[in-house]
Amino acid sequence: MTKKIGTGVLVILLCLLLNVVAVWGRGEVIIAPADLDRFSVTAPSKVTAGEVFPVTVTARDSFGNIVSNYRLSGKGVEITTSGMGKIVPERIAPLEFKDGVARISLIYEQAQDIILTIAEIEGEARGKSTTITVFPFQLDHFVLTVPREARAGEEFTIFISARDAFGNIISDYSTQGKELSLLASGNGKLNPSKVEVTQFKEGIASLSPTYSKAQKITLTCKEEGGKAGGTSSFLTIQPGAFHHFLLSSAPSARAGESFEAIITAYDSFENVVTDYGATGKGVFLSVTGSGKLNPSQIPASQFADGVAKIRLSYDRAEPITISAKESALKARREVKEGVSIIVAGRGVLVDRIDGINGWAYVGDEVRYVNIRIDSDAQDIWREVPRGKTPENYQAIQKLLRKRGAQ
Repeated sequence: MTKKIGTGVLVILLCLLLNVVAVWGRGEVIIAPADLDRFSVTAPSKVTAGEVFPVTVTARDSFGNIVSNYRLSGKGVEITTSGMGKIVPERIAPLEFKDGVARISLIYEQAQDIILTIAEIEGEARGKSTTITVFPFQLDHFVLTVPREARAGEEFTIFISARDAFGNIISDYSTQGKELSLLASGNGKLNPSKVEVTQFKEGIASLSPTYSKAQKITLTCKEEGGKAGGTSSFLTIQPGAFHHFLLSSAPSARAGESFEAIITAYDSFENVVTDYGATGKGVFLSVTGSGKLNPSQIPASQFADGVAKIRLSYDRAEPITISAKESALKARREVKEGVSIIVAGRGVLVDRIDGINGWAYVGDEVRYVNIRIDSDAQDIWREVPRGKTPENYQAIQKLLRKRGAQ
């Protein structure tokens, strides 16, 4: 009886064991993802500066499985770019991830190619996007680049660039833009006053205008029929090259007595040539009468800000007209190696060692190799050895006295 009972229990246990094995053989095992290893980043290939664009960031383990619980286990990520601009936002909180995936909106303002890098905060997991090309936004303004100085009547180079609101150059402005008007803040004439859209290359136009007045100005451009415009920094227009003199004097004077005269140097646009004292050649004065005007030559060094105030005298009692024209040769005061001569007469034309001619006047000490009197080369011409007094020095003085130069 006992043996039968034992055999029955064994059969029951065996049946239970078989049932358990059968249940396990049909069951599913849930495998959880491994630890976070990296991020995958999906982004568009082309976006516009300043506009929102979508990016998808997915947390993955080393086998490519999505880390679905990153919302609870992660620390959030930091976003950086390969470009020079700023990405917004710069961080994503763990709560942004749903089942291991974060769908976010980003903004970038610099027009350039970039690559996004996603890095876990205080972690080692990383991820990168493919290259994203950021295009400029719509036209907002123009930037005018001008030199600090230019001369009246002479060309100077300026650059005009079409920009969006973020300062990006709109490289295709030549195909979508319009003609520009170009204005100056002063009362002179600016030429040209229009900029054709075809002058833009890669969003930048280069042109060489001229302006007629010597004054401080700004340049302004504006798109025809549009709102976009731009203004340059200050540009100082200096006087142009010397063109003529204006001489004014007292309406009457006594023979032999001095009277004041004012000579003003002008360019061809009637601007006073303020630097004539440094750049000019001096003045030769002539009269219509039969008498003698003294002095008849005014060196450029007597000009201050383009104006020379002088004293003249005339030895005849008669109506005269005084004319002023520029001397043929520029006054020279440079000290060079050679012989020293104190000029005692009206003027001595000298040849410098470097071959450039120039005038010397009363009281000037000049050191030159060759010396000749006035403008007549045939009168006296003698090569003077360096370091020696010229043998014809007395002859020069005698000829000067003979001509009444002293």
